[in-house]
Amino acid sequence: MIGSSSGTMSPRRGLSASWNEKAPALPLPSASKRARPLSLPARVKRRWPLLLALALFCFFATSFLSSPAPDTSLAEAQHNTPGRVGTPGSADGFEREAAPVAEEDVMATDDLFVQRLEDTKARTPAQVVADEDAARVAEDKSAEQKRDKLRALVWWIARGGVFPDDYRIPSAGTMDKMSQKEWEGLLADVEGTDEHLFLHDWAEEANMSQRVTVFSKSFCPFSMRAKDILSEYPIEPEPFIIELDRRGALLQSALV
Repeated sequence: MIGSSSGTMSPRRGLSASWNEKAPALPLPSASKRARPLSLPARVKRRWPLLLALALFCFFATSFLSSPAPDTSLAEAQHNTPGRVGTPGSADGFEREAAPVAEEDVMATDDLFVQRLEDTKARTPAQVVADEDAARVAEDKSAEQKRDKLRALVWWIARGGVFPDDYRIPSAGTMDKMSQKEWEGLLADVEGTDEHLFLHDWAEEANMSQRVTVFSKSFCPFSMRAKDILSEYPIEPEPFIIELDRRGALLQSALV
C-alpha cells in the first residue's frame, strides 16, 4: 500500500501541476509603466474651449451687473428746458435758444391740417376745375409781368441807362413783388435817366425798335456763335446785343 501510494500521483495533484506549467502568468503593472498624470499646460490645452467660454460668461456677467442704471431725471430735465441751437463761430458754440413747442401749438397745427383735408374733400369737381384755372391765370400773369419788366429794362439800357457803382439792386424777392409801375419808377429814378423815358407809349416803341435782344458775354464762344448766326440773316431792326461782362455785375443782378 505504501509503495503503490508513493509510486503513483493522485489525479488532483497532477491537474494542478499541469495547470501551473501551462497557464501563462498575467502581467502585473510595474512602477515604471504606470500612466503619469497630465501636466497643467496639457490640461489647459485640452480644455481651452471650455475655459474660454467660462471666462467670457464671467466678463459679460460682471459688465452687466456693474453698469449703472439710466438716469431718467436728466432726460426729463432736458425735455422740460429750452433746447439750445448750436451756431458755428460763437464763443461757446451756442448763440440762441429755441423754446420747446407747446402742446397747444401742436394741437393747433393738427387741427389746421385736418381742416385743410376736410376742405379738400368737400370741394366739388367744378370747384377743383375753377381753382386750377385760377392758379393757371395767376401763373400766366406772373410770367407776363416778368416779360414786361424785362422789356422795360432793355428799353432803359437802349436809351443809355447805366447802374452807378454804388447803386443797391433790390433782392430778387423784392423785385418779384414789384408792380410794373414800381419797376419803371425804380429805373427812372436811377441817376442820369431821362425822366420822360417811360411816358406815353414807350412799350409800343420798344417793341418796334428792339424786336430781337441778345444778352451776351464777349468772351463766351457760344455767344460769339449765336451772334455770327444772327448776322447772316437780314433782321430789321438789327438785333440789340447787350454784353453783360461790359455792363457790370449790377445789371446781372437785376436780371435775376
